[in-house]
Amino acid sequence: MPAPPPPPPPGPPPPPTFSQANTEKPTLNRNEQQGRNALLSDICKGSRLKKTVTNDRSGPSLEKPKGGGGG
Repeated sequence: MPAPPPPPPPGPPPPPTFSQANTEKPTLNRNEQQGRNALLSDICKGSRLKKTVTNDRSGPSLEKPKGGGGG
């Protein structure tokens, strides 16, 4: 009879408590702060897009047929 398999490895450690977590804001130098502000302003510009009018011509044509054919 073969030996039983080894036990599974232990799980990950529990997350740190709030008192142990790093709650300080990271300090950014001037270039990093300017780059961050530029990125945020570019993102905000995308949310201010102007409204557009669409001309959807994919539906069926409703024009009356020009009399022809018949007989």
